[in-house]
Amino acid sequence: MSKFTPKSTFMMFGVAAAMVASAPVVAQAIAYVDRTIAIVNTAAFKSGWQQINQIYGQNIQSMAQKEQEIATLVAPLDTNKDGDFSDQELAAAPKPTVDRINVLNGEMQQLQAPIIIARIYVLEQINTQYDLAQAAVVKAKKVNIILRREALVYGAESADLTQSIVAEIDAKLPQAAIAAPEGWQPQRRSLQLYQEVEEILQVDAMLRQQQAQQGGAATAAPAQQPAADQGR
Repeated sequence: MSKFTPKSTFMMFGVAAAMVASAPVVAQAIAYVDRTIAIVNTAAFKSGWQQINQIYGQNIQSMAQKEQEIATLVAPLDTNKDGDFSDQELAAAPKPTVDRINVLNGEMQQLQAPIIIARIYVLEQINTQYDLAQAAVVKAKKVNIILRREALVYGAESADLTQSIVAEIDAKLPQAAIAAPEGWQPQRRSLQLYQEVEEILQVDAMLRQQQAQQGGAATAAPAQQPAADQGR
């Protein structure tokens, strides 16, 4: 049997140390983020949405009135009162009723068009800052891997970069412009982002309505600080 001498022991220790030093470096920091919720929580988004609702307040009020009129017109068409309209129910709708609903829908689209354009323009400005903000946070926190929130099975709150990115965007873009320049065309990503934001705000409004009806404790909303009334 071989005997370990002090010299051979030292040599083995040196080999082991070299093996450790040559091992691949494993990522030390894994974080996650929700891009859409980060954007919804920026100061530029909140102030921008509020300004748009104020500027187009008359449009929003008119749309609400037209929605109510449409609801009144379609209520009698739901003959079985199931909250849905079958092909038979729609086919039986009087032509004057259908024509009036089509007119109201057209008017609502015209009223809503400038609101949507202004909102998408605000979102595009914020989204332009997002990647720069994320890069700054990643560098500051020495993050090696970022996952999307929906890809997580579990994530500690300390690994959530959302609020850090919000703070970075707020520092660079505290307020967004409302009026799009002449000839401006939104990017495809901005259109998709607008749909995602609308879904978040609709869910938040539904949760708030349920909370008000139940009179219970505060319900966690998708956005940490929901924006002001979106005004459809």
